[in-house]
Amino acid sequence: AARLADIPNVRTYYGTQFDAYLERFPPDQKPHILSKIINSFANLAIWANQKIMLALPDRIIAISQAVQKELKKLYGKDSTVIYLGSNLKPTTSLPAEASAKAGNQIPIVLSVSRITPYKGFHQLLAAVKKLRRESTSVKLIIAGSPEKKNYLTYLKKIKDPQDQFIVSPSDQTLKKLYSQCDIVASCDRYPFFGLSLLEAAQFGKSVVATNELAANELVKHAKTGYLANSPDELIKYLKKLARNSRLRQKMGQSAQKFASSFNWNKIATQYFQIFESIVRKQSTKNPKLRSKILLILLGILLAIIIFEIYARVIISKSYAQTLPSFFQESQNSILELQPNVERILKSKKSGEFSSKVLINSQGLRVNYDYQIPKP
Repeated sequence: AARLADIPNVRTYYGTQFDAYLERFPPDQKPHILSKIINSFANLAIWANQKIMLALPDRIIAISQAVQKELKKLYGKDSTVIYLGSNLKPTTSLPAEASAKAGNQIPIVLSVSRITPYKGFHQLLAAVKKLRRESTSVKLIIAGSPEKKNYLTYLKKIKDPQDQFIVSPSDQTLKKLYSQCDIVASCDRYPFFGLSLLEAAQFGKSVVATNELAANELVKHAKTGYLANSPDELIKYLKKLARNSRLRQKMGQSAQKFASSFNWNKIATQYFQIFESIVRKQSTKNPKLRSKILLILLGILLAIIIFEIYARVIISKSYAQTLPSFFQESQNSILELQPNVERILKSKKSGEFSSKVLINSQGLRVNYDYQIPKP
């Protein structure tokens, strides 16, 4: 509608997640062949839908450089990168938070996201189990909305007793969790932006994340956290941070400084500049030409409406003039159109029979009138 009305259109692209149909299967359940076929068609539908939607905007905003590259590769579209921000920020300073948990000896690893297989919580649970076998004690807390309940059930089966799940936490609960944890971990397979990585940095927490998509844009390797390229590296970096509180604090401070550039004021200014440039470009177009095109289109539409009304009137008159005489000349035709009339004519030998053609908005209707003479 915006395109037809010549209104500028800007779309923010958040990435394309394929294999969404297979998310219904937990890691211990392999999808059958039919599910894989359905998933292939679903992927095609996802791509086609995005292709259509991305053909309409005047400008496209990508939420990360990784998403920008994907957009170009999958759909051949150029875009401008504007990162997201976060409303979840600490309300106290880092020293106060540190003193509040000074008595805690076991490092807390926090992972925040929707609870669905591609978030990789099962991989994180396996890594934490191996850490404990290697004499590195940690407590794992997983917080998020249970998008796939069968996956949550599976995770609760394989977790250790000391691991904890917090389902659908409020913002206040998340603030508390971020403040009290020591490390934030993510095994997300599709971090198109990685909001939990930004939130961790804003709370001054070091991060260990799998090196996928935009993770390297939110985590500066060996400065604000670590990027793992394999399950072994995930365990290695978790162990390194769990055993070194000074390193965690140093990386956390660097992360908080880095996160300060991701603020909504800056983001709003970037969007405003894009809107302004589009409006300015739109104003340079020939307004007279647009007006002429619009008038031509309106004229064509009006002509179609007038022609349709005229055609309806002509057809109505034609039916009204020809059909009554037709019924008067041939009683057999009347009998074919209305079986009930046939029964009346057969039962009565005399009388007057007439037909009346009515034309209304619902089409043509024939009324029959039979008058029985008095004996």
